[in-house]
Amino acid sequence: MTLSVILASSLGLGLASEFARAQTLIPTAGVIAMENLDHDLRQSDSPERRVALLLERARYLGDYEALHAARAWLPKAQGNEHAVLAVRVQLAAHEFRDARRLLDGMAARVATEARFWLLRAALEVATGGAQRVLSELEHRAASTHDVATYCTLATAYAALERWEEADAAYEEARSRLRTTHPFPYAWIAFSRGRLWAEPGAGGDPERGEHFYDEAIALLPSFVPAGIHKAELEVARGDYARAATRLQSLLHISREPEALALLAVALRGKGEASASEEARAAAQARFHELLRKERSAVTSHAIEFFKDAGRDSALARQLETEWTARSGMQPEIGAH
Repeated sequence: MTLSVILASSLGLGLASEFARAQTLIPTAGVIAMENLDHDLRQSDSPERRVALLLERARYLGDYEALHAARAWLPKAQGNEHAVLAVRVQLAAHEFRDARRLLDGMAARVATEARFWLLRAALEVATGGAQRVLSELEHRAASTHDVATYCTLATAYAALERWEEADAAYEEARSRLRTTHPFPYAWIAFSRGRLWAEPGAGGDPERGEHFYDEAIALLPSFVPAGIHKAELEVARGDYARAATRLQSLLHISREPEALALLAVALRGKGEASASEEARAAAQARFHELLRKERSAVTSHAIEFFKDAGRDSALARQLETEWTARSGMQPEIGAH
């Protein structure tokens, strides 16, 4: 899992209200947009803004250090915005029980605000409760035409294996974007790619790959989209193309799943020594992240250590931790 299903919902759009307000429909070039994001991050003196921007960087670049930095800035955020950002950080890190406790502890007046309700709905979808919030999501999407609500509705449909309805909800969200930012366009395309190409999902990898291509064209440095595209290339034996793609991504991000998949691609190319080097690098990076952002990387690490990481005891320990922290069994093999 390069990203949790929670991030394919409203949270995946990040600064959604800004995206809805802008009027121009032609997205900025992805390279420029990422440079602008980093410039804003350097210049911002608002803790709330910094946390939001760091979460965007974590999401699109697979940047765990940015997630770690977002945690560090959280105590400086104020009021209700602090609560929103705290829940978003917890969800990004798969800390579902902590997120639920925080939402449950909010005053009734605040908890019923639209953005808090949408966070709770996204949490319900991520933890198996899609049916409980589906009717209200449908009502709110139809009445507000809100982009983030349509995206959360799409994830609810997907959780219920209603693939075409999920895709239609994503298309509705995309059609309502009014922004020059490429990020939400790329995120929706990526989400639709996962909808069709993921194992156990819509069952149409070719359709899914089209959307991955769209996401990458919009945002070439979109690391999770590149990894998912490379997975499809490896699956059909196009090891050279996958290896080239992953090596390029690793200049952007030290995403351990990119390293682990590169090992597979290099082995497929017959480069045994280079493959082992990439596998060992993935193992070292997973261990590093388990020390720094353990909850965020646990579900990813379980799959790795069960197989290429060669440490089944650690995998079992991580499974126990994941279940205790999230209240769910890890979805091994789902990305």
